[in-house]
Amino acid sequence: MPPQPSNAGVAVFQHFTARLNLQNVQVIDYLNRGGRWLFDAVMGTLPQGCPRCGQETPLHRYGSKKQYFDDRPLDGQPVRVRLLRRRYKCLGCRKPFYEPVPDLDDRWRATRRLVREIALGSLRYPFTHLASIYGLHEKTIRRIAHTFYKSLNAVGYFPTPRWMGIDDVYLKKLPRTVLTNLRDRKLYDMLPDTRPETIRQFLEGMPGTEFIEIVCMDFSTLFRKQVRPCVPDAQIVVDKYHIIQRAIEAVDQIRRRVKKRKKGVIRDDTRILRKRRVRLTSSEKAVIERWAKDVPELATAYRLKEQFCDIWDASDDATARARYEHWKVQVATDLPKAFRRLINTISKWDQEVFHCVNWTATNGYTERMNGIIKEYNRRGRRLAFHALRAKLLYQYGYSQPAQKARKPRWEDGPNYNDYDDTESECGSPPTAPRPTAKALPYPKNTIKALAASYVMGHEFEGWLRDIQKHTLNTEEPGEECEVQSDSEEYTRLSDVSAHSKHNTMSR
Repeated sequence: MPPQPSNAGVAVFQHFTARLNLQNVQVIDYLNRGGRWLFDAVMGTLPQGCPRCGQETPLHRYGSKKQYFDDRPLDGQPVRVRLLRRRYKCLGCRKPFYEPVPDLDDRWRATRRLVREIALGSLRYPFTHLASIYGLHEKTIRRIAHTFYKSLNAVGYFPTPRWMGIDDVYLKKLPRTVLTNLRDRKLYDMLPDTRPETIRQFLEGMPGTEFIEIVCMDFSTLFRKQVRPCVPDAQIVVDKYHIIQRAIEAVDQIRRRVKKRKKGVIRDDTRILRKRRVRLTSSEKAVIERWAKDVPELATAYRLKEQFCDIWDASDDATARARYEHWKVQVATDLPKAFRRLINTISKWDQEVFHCVNWTATNGYTERMNGIIKEYNRRGRRLAFHALRAKLLYQYGYSQPAQKARKPRWEDGPNYNDYDDTESECGSPPTAPRPTAKALPYPKNTIKALAASYVMGHEFEGWLRDIQKHTLNTEEPGEECEVQSDSEEYTRLSDVSAHSKHNTMSR
C-alpha cells in the first residue's frame, strides 16, 4: 500500500488542483524538473452512466492506463499532466469506454483551453515562438494551426466591399494579388498569383459584384482588363498618389540630368523637390529662388509639378480637366520632353484618372497592407501561402468586437462619513466585496467565438448558418436585399451557392 501523504502534502495537492482548475481532475503528485511541471492526477468523480448508450446502467471496472496531455503554462513553465484514466464496461450495451474528461481534447492530447490559445496565437505569432512558450514541438503547433485555418475557411464570412482596392505584392519572388475593403479598412482576400485567369475566376465567383461602386488601383493594365468585364457596374479609379508619383518621377529625371552637369551647385534637391510648397521652410524657399537663377530648368520643373498637384485638389471633374488643359499648354512651352510620358499615360487612362476627383477613395490602405504582408512573410519565412493568407485574412479582415467601457466599481462611491464607529467592533470603515468579473459569451462574429467552436467540435456548416442569421436580419431568405448590421454593410444574395463557390475558388 503506498504511503499516504501528510496533511501538509494534501494541502499542497489541493493547491495545485485549484491552480490547474480542470474539471473533476485532482492532483495526487507533482514534479518540477528542467523548468517543466509534471502532475500526476486522477478523476475525482466516477461516471454516472455510459456515454455511448446514455443509460445509467451498472458499470464494471475494466482496467486503466496512464495518459499524458499538455496544458497551458503555470508560472511561465510548460505543464504536462499524467492522468490515470480508468476504463469501464457498460453492462447494458456491453461496450468498454474510458472515463470522460470534459476539459481534454482527445485529438491533440491537450486541454481545450491550450488548443484554443494556440489556435488564436497562431494568427499573430510565429509557430516557433508558440512552441517555445508552450513547450511543444513546432510540428504540433503547425498542425493545430492549419486545422484551425481550414475551419475558419469553412465558416469565414466577408461582406462584399463597396469600395474595393486591388494591388500586387511580391512574396518569395512571386507576385500575389491583394484585395481590400477600402471603406471599412479591412483585408478582403489574397490570391496566390496575378495571372489573368486567377483574377477573372475570383471576380466571376465573388457574390454581390453589382453592389461594388468603385475599384481603386494603380496604373496596372492587367487589373483593368480583368476588372472591367467582371465588375461592369463599378467605376475604376486610379489612386491619386500614384498619379502624383508619376509627376515626381518626371522631376527626378530632370534633377539627375541637371546634377550631372553642375556638380556641387545642387544640394538637398531630392527632399525639397518632393515636398509641397505649403510645407517648405523659409530656407528651402530660398534654395528654390537660388535655383531660379542658377538652374532655371529645375525650378521650372518644380513649379510645373506643383501646378500638376493642384489639379487633383479641384472640387469637380470639369474644373480638374480645365486645369489640366492649362497645365499641358505650359508644359508644351517650358519643358515639352520632360512630362511627355506622364501626358501619354493620362491620355490612356483618361476616365479612370479623373474619377479620383469625384471619389475620395485612395489605395492607401492597400499599400499599408502590402507592408504588413511583407512583415508577416519576413517573420515566418517557411510559411506556406495558405497559412500566411489565413494569418493576415483573419487578423486584418475579420470583424473585431467593439471594446466596451468598464463599469465603475462603485455606483456613487462609498460614503465613509455616514459610518458609525460604535456599530463596528474594529472601528474601521467597512470593506466592500471586490466585484468579480463575469465570463460573458463571445459574440458569434468574432475570431474568439470561432476558436471556441473549433475546440468544442461544433458542426461548422450549421454554425455558419447561425452566424448569418445572427448577423444578417433578412426579411425573406431568397430575395436580394441590402441590410446594415454593427455599422457594417453586408450584401447577401439569393443564391447561397455563389458564396460557397467564392470560398472554394479563393482557397
